[in-house]
Amino acid sequence: MTKGITFLIPTHCRAGYLRRALAYYGGAGVDIAVADSSPQAYSGQILGPVRYFHCPGQAFMAKLASVAEQIRTPYVLFCADDDFTVPRAVEACLAFLEEHPDYVTAQGDFYSAEARADGAHLARIYPQADQVCVDSNSPLERLQQVQDPYIPSFYSVQRTTLLRDYVLLAGNGLENYNMLELFSAMLAAIHGKHKQLPLFYGVREAVPSQAPKDPRRRDGVEVVSRESRYASEYSLVVERAAALLTRLHDVPPETAREAVRASVERFVSRYCIHTPRRTFLQKLPKYARRLTGALTGAGQAERQAEARQEELAMQVHFSAYDQSAASERDAILRLVAAGVA
Repeated sequence: MTKGITFLIPTHCRAGYLRRALAYYGGAGVDIAVADSSPQAYSGQILGPVRYFHCPGQAFMAKLASVAEQIRTPYVLFCADDDFTVPRAVEACLAFLEEHPDYVTAQGDFYSAEARADGAHLARIYPQADQVCVDSNSPLERLQQVQDPYIPSFYSVQRTTLLRDYVLLAGNGLENYNMLELFSAMLAAIHGKHKQLPLFYGVREAVPSQAPKDPRRRDGVEVVSRESRYASEYSLVVERAAALLTRLHDVPPETAREAVRASVERFVSRYCIHTPRRTFLQKLPKYARRLTGALTGAGQAERQAEARQEELAMQVHFSAYDQSAASERDAILRLVAAGVA
């Protein structure tokens, strides 16, 4: 049983996924808080140390803020309702943070799972995770390290003090999902160091997104940080992160603003530079190759060969974990393959 941490599960109109998540984590006896913004309260069975908060109609950040006030454990873990975060890996992250007070977040390796006709299949997410190193004693340097490479830390084991600052600073004017995720990682870097551990940590099921289709919530960070229509929102990002940097580390306000802007620009330069759209004539050779492959079957064989290579590479990577990880993986894959009611 994992003590000292709350598993926080946000959900909205997905009772089947919530039911599955509660059953999965319930077996580990962990403390759970559910933030449910569905119009109707969840009617399923709730057992064990679970606190259910019905927040009908509240936006994502608003419901997180209201539930965050009720968390009393020193650590917290965000769990999407369609994710499986392995409790044993959470315990390892928790132990690391307990032994290293200068670190505020820790997580292991994430995988995605897709249910197919022949069962659920696993694929690694963030293969660059092995290169993550956010360990400088300087918060200004950590703001650069967190982008090189960037791995989202939103679903990491984190200190509750970080959660409280995030929900306080990310509401009231910040709406873009991509910027909110990056903002979370930047605030974590301001608070302290991040550890990426070699653990089988979590599985994310590949399911259709339930998020609103408002393009303001889907524009990339390069759009939010550069286009005039987002000037007000981006200004809030810079000012709020800089204010935290000043409050926690006595960094002069203008230096803090420059450091936040530089961190965002580093992210944009690494991950948001797009090549110009090609014309139809420029794309013709690609279309011709696809048509030829479809007629001859060569394309399908090539894709199958690539899939086998990816599967082999994933198996090699997974073999570095201990034997218990395989049992944990198989149990999760069975749940994914079974689907939700």
